[in-house]
Amino acid sequence: MRIVLGLLALVAATSASPVSSVASAATGSTGPATDQPNIVLIQSDDQTAAQFSRKVMPRTFHRLVGPGIRFRDYIVTTPQCCPSRASLLTGQYAHNDGVMSNSRGYPGLVDKDNVLPVWLQQAGYNTIHVGKFMNGYWRFADRPADVAPGWTDWRSVVGGKFGY
Repeated sequence: MRIVLGLLALVAATSASPVSSVASAATGSTGPATDQPNIVLIQSDDQTAAQFSRKVMPRTFHRLVGPGIRFRDYIVTTPQCCPSRASLLTGQYAHNDGVMSNSRGYPGLVDKDNVLPVWLQQAGYNTIHVGKFMNGYWRFADRPADVAPGWTDWRSVVGGKFGY
């Protein structure tokens, strides 16, 4: 099993298995059983590089970093949480993806269906979002607990509570 640890949201995209090839109620996606690696991608907000250490986060290092891959030169494109989240999801700079500030948030995202979780689903992965999504998502969605594009499972914070 491979684990990718970047430095938002926890994106655990696990390869599809015969058990998980049942269509998801949230997205209607199915995925064939594959030999693709599992991927866990973690991006956190408001954390210094010094805080991401074996001394401060021993269990994270033991369970995730040790058996996986750690990217040591992760650089944010915009020093605010929402633009950084959008850049992670799109692979674009803020001036290209439309999210240039925390106040703009998800409603400003230019191409909401052209994002990392959608690409992972198209490659046969199941995806799960755990934690806070992007600012303003609740203003964009018809219902605050609606699932954003590309997520098979959605465990997002909505109004301070998890939206199951």
